[in-house]
Amino acid sequence: MKTRLFFIPMMLVPHLVFGVVYRLVRNQADAEDVTQETFLKAFKGLASFEEGRPFKPWLMKIAVNTALDMIQRHNRGATIPLTDVSLSVEVGM
Repeated sequence: MKTRLFFIPMMLVPHLVFGVVYRLVRNQADAEDVTQETFLKAFKGLASFEEGRPFKPWLMKIAVNTALDMIQRHNRGATIPLTDVSLSVEVGM
C-alpha cells in the first residue's frame, strides 16, 4: 500500500525537491543528483514513513539532509591554491 502511495506524490513534487536542493548546492548537475538520491532514499525508507503523516515535509527533510551531506563531502575534499594564501609574518619585540 505504501509503495503505491509513494508514486503519486513522487510524480507531483520533483520540481519542488529540485528547487530546494538547487538553492543549497547551487549547481544544476549536483541538484539533479541529489534530487534522484532523495527519491531513492525516500523509497528505501518508505517502511519508516508513518501513514497519516504529511508526505511532503518528510520528503523535504530527506532532500535537505542529502544536499547537506553532498556539500559536506565536497567541502571535505576542498583545497586552497597556494596563490590564494597570503602569508604575513609579524616580527615584534
